[in-house]
Amino acid sequence: MLLLLPVMAAAQQAPLRYYGQQDGLANLAVTALARGRGGHLWVGTENGVYRYNGASFRRYAQDEGMDEPAVTALTVDHEDNLWVSSYNKLYLKVGERLRPVLHDDGQQIDSLPSQNLSIAPDGTRYLVTGGQLYTLGLRDGRTRVRPVFAQPQLARLAALADLTGVLAEAGANLWLGCGEALCHAGPGGVTVWGPAQGVPRGRWDALLRDREGRLWASSQRRIIVLAPGAQSFADRTPAGDVMRKEKLRAVLAEDHEGRILSNTDDGLARWERDHWVLYGPANGLRAAGGITAVQSDAAGGLWLGSRGLGLVNWLGYGNWENWSSAQGLPSDVALSFVRDERGVLYAATRERPARLLPGARRFAEVPADHTAAQWSSLALDRGGQVWAATYSGLLARLGPHGPARVHTRALSGVNALMTDPQQRLWLATGDGISVLDTGSPNQAVRVPAGLPKPGEADATPVHGQCLAPDGTPWFLDDIQLRHLDANGWQAYAARPPGGNAQFSVLACSADGALWLADSRNRLWHATTAASGMQFRPVDQGPLGGAHIIALWEDRRGWLWVGTDAGVAIWNRQHWRFFDQNDGLAWNDTNGSVFYEDRDGSMWIATSNGVSHVLYPDRLFATQPLSVRIEQARHENAALAPGRPWTLPWSGAPLEVELASLHPQNRSALRYHYRMAGLESGWAESATPQLRYAALPPGEYQFEYYATNTYSHSASPLQRQAVTVLPPWWRTTPFYLLCAVLGLLLLSLAYRLRVRHLLQRQLHTEQLVRERTRELEQSREQLRQRALRDSLTGAWNRGAIMEIIEHALAQALAQRQPLLLVLLDLDHFKRINDNYGHGAGDAVLREAVARLGAAVRQSDAVGRYGGEEFLVVLPGLNEANGHARVEELRHAIRHEPMRIDQQQAIAVSGSFGAMAFDPMRPLPMAQLIELADQALYRAKENGRDRIEYGALPP
Repeated sequence: MLLLLPVMAAAQQAPLRYYGQQDGLANLAVTALARGRGGHLWVGTENGVYRYNGASFRRYAQDEGMDEPAVTALTVDHEDNLWVSSYNKLYLKVGERLRPVLHDDGQQIDSLPSQNLSIAPDGTRYLVTGGQLYTLGLRDGRTRVRPVFAQPQLARLAALADLTGVLAEAGANLWLGCGEALCHAGPGGVTVWGPAQGVPRGRWDALLRDREGRLWASSQRRIIVLAPGAQSFADRTPAGDVMRKEKLRAVLAEDHEGRILSNTDDGLARWERDHWVLYGPANGLRAAGGITAVQSDAAGGLWLGSRGLGLVNWLGYGNWENWSSAQGLPSDVALSFVRDERGVLYAATRERPARLLPGARRFAEVPADHTAAQWSSLALDRGGQVWAATYSGLLARLGPHGPARVHTRALSGVNALMTDPQQRLWLATGDGISVLDTGSPNQAVRVPAGLPKPGEADATPVHGQCLAPDGTPWFLDDIQLRHLDANGWQAYAARPPGGNAQFSVLACSADGALWLADSRNRLWHATTAASGMQFRPVDQGPLGGAHIIALWEDRRGWLWVGTDAGVAIWNRQHWRFFDQNDGLAWNDTNGSVFYEDRDGSMWIATSNGVSHVLYPDRLFATQPLSVRIEQARHENAALAPGRPWTLPWSGAPLEVELASLHPQNRSALRYHYRMAGLESGWAESATPQLRYAALPPGEYQFEYYATNTYSHSASPLQRQAVTVLPPWWRTTPFYLLCAVLGLLLLSLAYRLRVRHLLQRQLHTEQLVRERTRELEQSREQLRQRALRDSLTGAWNRGAIMEIIEHALAQALAQRQPLLLVLLDLDHFKRINDNYGHGAGDAVLREAVARLGAAVRQSDAVGRYGGEEFLVVLPGLNEANGHARVEELRHAIRHEPMRIDQQQAIAVSGSFGAMAFDPMRPLPMAQLIELADQALYRAKENGRDRIEYGALPP
């Protein structure tokens, strides 16, 4: 009887990102995954294959030659060829097409969901189809399918004609799922491994050799392993009947740390040295019909295929663990942590404290009297006692067992706790500084001598405290920094230089200096001098305008910054920024935010759960940044990246899509490009889709690279040769034709008089035509004056309304989106009042000029009335058009507008945008009304911003 291995339910909440139809993955039944050598992720589904480049999905199905789009397996070989298996056919990706692969006799190659194709270390491809094993050759674009076992071998061992999976290893050694057993085929022949060798009866579809040399095999309900040199397999089936259901296929994979992963009924199992850890719905992993595929990326990240919920990315896999109320926390709002000498980890939350005992998989709530109080801070004194405080003024003692024991209730709200080497517990409260001598028998809370007492006029709230390297405490209140050194209390003015701000966050540095953040979210490094405190501003890095909540310097000397938008880390050379896209439980950090554990890992408190960074050193181990041309088109023809592009001259645009497969901090990815020979400056874009309209004839180099502002990395510069041929009338054959015609004219010189008369006639006709053209141009100018706003040159209200009506009709007919933007110049009346109507007119003209420079040729800008303008953006919706609308907003505000030779004034605009959905069309008047409502919200919310309207229910 087989022994079932113990399992543990995973403790943490897995940070998962689901990709589905809203991201371009139209079919959510994922059946297979594979990673290309260039970093692309190939996703097989029940309705086609998708290539994911880190930003978008591209589908390959019937239009690309795959007439049977239900994928059963994907394999990428050593030459980066993609092989796609379906139930009745095998396909090879050639260029952008999927070409069927047939037996040498022309028969189709079928494949059930299994490990049907394996690549040996020498590149030999082994294929299981129709229950038999073949080699799959590829040379000069032609495939050869040859059987491995001869008919006499098949006759002697019937199981070789009933194969389900294959694992190819060095030296022509093969492991096969054969019948209801395992077979080993090698130079010495074929050996069957059955129950006597520890292999239960079953269909062994998945086979894996791990980095330690162990052979793993999985069937629908069993997992077994063969140690190096062993003569019998050992059972590794998880206990608990978690492999009970019929699965689409058995899955085995190895992560970047050498741990084995397999699918279970409800999710995923991971082998941790001597036991399985299960991940399922309790950890946030929803798998619908089950996990069907597991794939690691170049950075060690993990991707999962789900049958029904699409593609799943495990963010921060192996380094970020998250905890929430689902793992026993009394509240998802966490505030502080501490670990006692017994190894118990305590967490302070909005509801009650919690503790995580050594080896436990869940937090346990600590019973407390004041359940409504927010437990703000925790501290461990020198005697091993854990202290806890609340914002409502309660101080209590916590232990590994039992309830919280209240020490006192009458304090002002406690913001933070801290202990020093003198066994003192310091309390930062709403009325100042208090202290408790934990070594004293009475342990009374008191105000230190020489400091203001609660209720006195100069008593102010204390926002932060920290312990210097010499064990002396620092405190920060509204007006000053206080330091208790050997000479007593020292006070320093706490005002940032140059501006009306105050310090609000404090942390101590190992060099004796202080880290500070002020109310304007600026970072400072402070040192003491004979003249007082010296404040030096610190490079903000990726922080931007994020609100700084907490600071911490770890034992490496790194500065950790908790903000309302994520966590920033500075290792004294580079910044890194991490948010929910990287595995953080929630972007809004909370409370004291950071707790550095004894092993160097970092606990992070947020307002929606707890994050635990297991290996902080890995946060700076980024993958090299790269960029490539994903695809390019001109006149609807695909262009091959890497080869010179020779384009005919035409009015058609050159469209290029770039791709960077860098998996980290994708929100900070920026693309830089230029067409050398046409432009000297570099353009920057957050979106990889680029467009050059009607390039003139010439020789160019399209140059591009990518940068990541969070990781401070840049890819190497790439170049693509582009040649635009001249039009036919500027070619050599045309010039030769002109020469021939010239000779003919010379030979007809005797007809010069007749030609002269004809030329005079032609000249007269030309004058008539020119006069006619002038009249037509004059008429066109009059028409334009009727349609254009006389002040700004933009379309007037009547014209822009006609343009919108036409654009909506075209968008509805072509089933394309459209973005309608209504903008208003902020505080325009003040400009007229303060500078005169001439200044107002100048601002209106400059605003239209900037908007016209920022829009595409297909867009339109019209004056709706006064200082209000309408912008029509065909082909864009809220998701892909936000960057365009942001460019319009930036165009208005990026520099002051000149109103005369001496003066320029800053102008901003409020934007209301409404997307037209052809699937739910709205009339023009209603769209404009919804955009106007969004504009009103933009003004209500502070102006100089963008708000989007929503479709009515």
